[in-house]
Amino acid sequence: MNLINKPKAVVGEKKTDAIVEEPDAVEEEFTANELKEEWLKYAEDNFKSNKVRLYSVMINSIPEISDKNTLFLNLTNESQKINFNEVKADIINYLRKKLNNSKLELKIQLAKFKSKEKHIYTEEDKLKYLMEKHPELSTMKQKLGLDFE
Repeated sequence: MNLINKPKAVVGEKKTDAIVEEPDAVEEEFTANELKEEWLKYAEDNFKSNKVRLYSVMINSIPEISDKNTLFLNLTNESQKINFNEVKADIINYLRKKLNNSKLELKIQLAKFKSKEKHIYTEEDKLKYLMEKHPELSTMKQKLGLDFE
């Protein structure tokens, strides 16, 4: 047997990049409250003192349950996604163990924000907006003879 080419394990080295899937697949269902409790506990135990940004992301963004094996996490920007992906494997492994679901997956989505409202910049735009909302202002403007210079 040739042992020369086998990689040696380094003492104290922790492999965190791999998502571990147990050979005996367990797929217990869990509630949103159980997920939230374990999610927040993980954030508190692992990030509160040393990774404040990840802690903040985790306490403000609780994943949604899509089906019994899939969670969706909505993040607001690419920076959060990059930071979260660094610890995603550890979080998944923790949740799989605590929620008794070895097939659990976590998918990250960036939230899309579209502003449907027109921004009001000028004094005239503000007045037009308010007159549309409150037609009686138009009457008052005419009676008082108000106008922009």
